[in-house]
Amino acid sequence: MDMERRLVFYRWRSVDGAPPFDRLAAAEAIEHLADTPARKLRHGDFSIDVEINAVGDDTAPTKIIIEKLRSYEERPWARAPGEVATPTNIRPDQDMLDFSHAVIWPDGYAAFTVGGLGPAPSALVAFLEFRVDQALALIPLYEQDLVERLRNWRGLRMVSLSIRNSSAVQTELNATQGAFRGILRQITQEQDIAVLRTELAVPRRGKGARQRLLSIPVEDVVELAEHSEAFDSLRVVGLTRAGRIERFDLITQRLQVIRRLPRAAQGGHRTDDEATFHALLNARATVESDGQLQRAAEASLA
Repeated sequence: MDMERRLVFYRWRSVDGAPPFDRLAAAEAIEHLADTPARKLRHGDFSIDVEINAVGDDTAPTKIIIEKLRSYEERPWARAPGEVATPTNIRPDQDMLDFSHAVIWPDGYAAFTVGGLGPAPSALVAFLEFRVDQALALIPLYEQDLVERLRNWRGLRMVSLSIRNSSAVQTELNATQGAFRGILRQITQEQDIAVLRTELAVPRRGKGARQRLLSIPVEDVVELAEHSEAFDSLRVVGLTRAGRIERFDLITQRLQVIRRLPRAAQGGHRTDDEATFHALLNARATVESDGQLQRAAEASLA
């Protein structure tokens, strides 16, 4: 059975204050890492590893497989109806793996598969930094019209978000500034399986209700959108300078293509590598041919 994935686009650039990101040197350095337990990088509540499918060159993209690893102690449990649940049977030196795929082009664009149980793009960023000393920044892309309309907002009337709690999510959000910091920090008090659903909204009735605004800058919400991989949903309602009420979903209105990808021939919860990379390359051709990529705007109101 095929599996649905979102093929999500980013701009990539070097990190301010760090040496320029060298895509080819990073890929070659990963290829030369020793395949030992020390290679794995702890990232939140799981570990990560990265495999290079193709290094690329000055014109060809780099193709990457990102792996989320759960150790013997962290392995899931399984059971059949009528049976008692028991831990999955793997060797103590083995890990349970889930996969994501990425393509990084030489011209500053990147695309990642998002969905299923695979690791988020932030896993690759962390691995590059701590295993091969390469600093990479990924900036989400949106339709130009959405960003322009956000710039025209007087302010926010409602923000609705849901987020699955884990230490990995906290790693992403602890550095986030602005009005949501207190709310997001409360998540650390919850259990790992908790899902936080929060809606902040102005009263919808009463005198002057239509003109009421939250004391949250639009810029803060756009900054949260840079961490959108951590959210299950992030919806906003705002008031334009002309007095109109507008609604946006900052997750589904990213520059992305949704595809159904074939499962790996060996089975399991992994898409076929060759088909997945082909889909990522084809997705770029799609958003480029109709002008979406050229019109896309970064998650910034600057």
